[in-house]
Amino acid sequence: SSLTQSIEALAPHASTVAVLNDYQPSPEPSQIAKGTATSGAHLNLVCSGLKPNAGSTYAAAQVVLGALNKAVAGAVADARADHVKNVTLVDVSGAFAGHGICTAQPWAFSGEPVSDTTVAADAERILAAKTCSGTSVLHGEAVCASLDASAQAAERDLQDYVWRAAHPTADGQRALAAAVERQLRGRV
Repeated sequence: SSLTQSIEALAPHASTVAVLNDYQPSPEPSQIAKGTATSGAHLNLVCSGLKPNAGSTYAAAQVVLGALNKAVAGAVADARADHVKNVTLVDVSGAFAGHGICTAQPWAFSGEPVSDTTVAADAERILAAKTCSGTSVLHGEAVCASLDASAQAAERDLQDYVWRAAHPTADGQRALAAAVERQLRGRV
């Protein structure tokens, strides 16, 4: 409903309101390129996690994309039903076909390469805190609290390497712009 309200608020001030649905950043399992999970002494956390779960991840991503795009289409339909005539749904759902994360030529970020030593050090901090909390009687709560703080920092560090995964790269932005231009050509 908030998307419908936004469309209706913009409509009087624009000749065309283009509403984009979402693209699929997850590749089909067969499209995942070899070598995207590791490179030299670096690890890509996103691709490392995706490869062994590619089929189920892709299936789940399709369900999420379908639901999201159904909601976006519904908002556009609701705005049209409320007499907004200048709204256009732009379908970009297939814009990244063959170029999802962890493919040979991704148009969505796959995560940042992380050195093996960094991953090991962060994992060590996280495991130390879990071990301590399981045996806090032996170590004392102050020691475990310190390790917990270190583990939380390690988790934030690891998240920093994957924060922009699935967001468009420059090539992805160009692909989205081309899809919008193709679909709006002659309408504006």
